[in-house]
Amino acid sequence: MSSQYPSPRATIFSASKFTVKTLRSWIVLGGAALAIASVAACDNATGNKAQFSIVAVDSQVVYAINSAPRNAPTAVYLASAVTGDAAVSASSDFAFDVAFDIDNTGKAVILPVRAVASGLAGTHSVGLQVVNTPYDSLTFAPNKDFKYDSTLVVSVGQVVVIQSVGSACSTSLYANPFIYGKLTVDSINVGSHTLTLKYTVDPNCGFRSLSTGVPKN
Repeated sequence: MSSQYPSPRATIFSASKFTVKTLRSWIVLGGAALAIASVAACDNATGNKAQFSIVAVDSQVVYAINSAPRNAPTAVYLASAVTGDAAVSASSDFAFDVAFDIDNTGKAVILPVRAVASGLAGTHSVGLQVVNTPYDSLTFAPNKDFKYDSTLVVSVGQVVVIQSVGSACSTSLYANPFIYGKLTVDSINVGSHTLTLKYTVDPNCGFRSLSTGVPKN
């Protein structure tokens, strides 16, 4: 007469098959959930989600660094754009990316912070690049071909892209620890030693959008 209960060996074998099958299901479901979470959280190549809107200023007057009144804006600091204003004074703490001057031909001189510091203090590297794309048409910053820490002389209307190491962009957290911006000099007044700029900054670490709103990539 056959037993109505499975043997202990059969029970163990059956339980093992169930456990393996269940574990595999958990792994598949867990992997799918992780993939969904990653897509939701990672909207750009760095794996980080943008938190700040693009900052665009249509008219900003800055002074030539060598002829400026005390505490007048003479520089641009991309990281400070989160407060809504990237124009700052090029002070001795070197908390800026580029300062401005006017040469003897009336052209604009863009000076990266290391060019101003001249080795007197430890400062961050800044990349500059002149592009041929019209200012309003440039909606995405390039990620190569920058010239680092070199003075740049530009004419009115030329478009310059800036790449700077963001003060809050840790290399341990961000694959791309840079922030990007674009600017153009709309006019130069040699008599008053001033330049009128237009600039746009993406203050999100690793994002290169130069459009409007909170960037997606």
